[in-house]
Amino acid sequence: MDLHINGYCFILLALFCVSCQPEEQPATSAKKTELELYRAKFEEHYEKRPDSTIYYLRQREALINNDTNSLAGCQLAFDYGRYYFTKGDYGAAIDHNAKAIRIAGNMGDSMNLAKSLNMLGNVQHKLGNYARALDHFYRSLNIRKQTGHHSSTSIPLTNIGLVYKDMGEYDKAGKAFTECLEIDKQWKDTFGLALDYNHLGIIFKKKERYKEARENFSQSLKLAEKLRDTFQKAIVLNNLGLVEAEIGNYRLAIEYLEEALSVKRELKMDPEIATTANYLAEVYLKNGDFVQALNTSREALEISIQAGAKEEISKAYHTLSGLSEARGDLKKALSYHKSFKTYEDSMLNETRTRQIAEMETIYDNDKKEKQIARLTIARQEEALKHIRYVTILTVILFLITGFGLAMHYRNRKNRQITEAKIKSYEQELDSFMQNLLEKNQRIEKLNADLAKARDEIFNSCPSHTNHMDNLMQSPILTDDDWTRFKKLFLQAYPGFFMKLRQKFPEITQTEERLIALTKLNLQTKEIASMLGISAESVNKSRYRMRKKHGVSSEEIATLVLEV
Repeated sequence: MDLHINGYCFILLALFCVSCQPEEQPATSAKKTELELYRAKFEEHYEKRPDSTIYYLRQREALINNDTNSLAGCQLAFDYGRYYFTKGDYGAAIDHNAKAIRIAGNMGDSMNLAKSLNMLGNVQHKLGNYARALDHFYRSLNIRKQTGHHSSTSIPLTNIGLVYKDMGEYDKAGKAFTECLEIDKQWKDTFGLALDYNHLGIIFKKKERYKEARENFSQSLKLAEKLRDTFQKAIVLNNLGLVEAEIGNYRLAIEYLEEALSVKRELKMDPEIATTANYLAEVYLKNGDFVQALNTSREALEISIQAGAKEEISKAYHTLSGLSEARGDLKKALSYHKSFKTYEDSMLNETRTRQIAEMETIYDNDKKEKQIARLTIARQEEALKHIRYVTILTVILFLITGFGLAMHYRNRKNRQITEAKIKSYEQELDSFMQNLLEKNQRIEKLNADLAKARDEIFNSCPSHTNHMDNLMQSPILTDDDWTRFKKLFLQAYPGFFMKLRQKFPEITQTEERLIALTKLNLQTKEIASMLGISAESVNKSRYRMRKKHGVSSEEIATLVLEV
């Protein structure tokens, strides 16, 4: 029974292992090293020179070749999505991120799935599709929580806060940023904390809670300075300047904005320089510093034109128009105002064109996502079938194993009980036989005494000697004793007499008694006393039994041991 169960278990375990065996990764060690090198180069150039990264993407694509449904293929699709997002080609960005999501989902790669969903959320956010963006960000967040990547949950949470901010739902945005703050405090992420405080400052500024805004911006500034992060420092200084300007502290606002402008000049952040310069010019104008306002507005205009930043060009012309009007130069004010309107109309047309393109992209994306959803459902159904198959095999395996163990335990328990009973029966049989042997010894002594008395009586009364001979030769093992003996013997050696009869169908009851007493390792003399015959008669009975059944003395001895 146990052997059969073990065989079934082995077969089912083998099937289970085969069904769960992962696909082999074909990439060689050298190819992996080269892929990692090109990916590192992509990351190195992505922030500073994103246009140059296409070379590294194409090199990786050539190395991967047709093996796109692998980890390397998933990472490549994700990075292509990032590249096209930076280029503003949102349709291509959606396509590549959707591919990365599909590959990661098929592989069961939770972290790459979460990253790709987060990136796709960024694209939808940029397109103004806030509901879909939030859906992707929340899915990314839940995956990170479920897989224990709690330290990275602040990434989708930050993006959720930014979406709510753009939707004007500042309470929800504040809640998301506050949660980010707690997570980054727990993990002691100083860089993340600097960003969190800055985001919270923006929310408080939007809600016109300028005191809390200033406090959060100040915390962000301290951390940026501690990290020597000049880029973050410039952003926070700019925001502090705007808060002070809102509450009429123009002198302090000018200090913050001038310092922000100085840092941005050092970093050569041209579009950002124009933004801060425009803010500073407006504050100068409000503070009555017309000369500083004029110089700063001209700098902002020049840098904006060089950078092609139409929004900042429009702001610069608007500030110059207001400044010229304040100084009484209406002609220049009108000229600047016309330029302002020209750029504003141009931006409006571009916005409309972009919105139409974005709507087309969203429409195409909807179609693709529906196709992907259908394919995903089909794959999920296939995966569920596989899981169901494996689960059934596993359940059968465990049931058979459990049944086998239960049977093994029960059999062992039964054996132990049976062995204990047999041992008890053997002890009882031994005790019974010991009593008979002791009885035999007493009778032998009595027979010896009777033999002496017989010789004396024989001379005086010969007729009484026959009675004495019969008494001396009477068997110790009476019918009642034999019945009890047989019962005890069968309990100690179950099926003994049945096996004897199967081996020797014509065996007599006397022969059964002889073999049973032999089984107990009794001497010939002891057997003779038990049966009430002489030792010579016992040997003759054995000889006749062997001759009758056609067996040797060795075969009888072997039979006695085996039965």
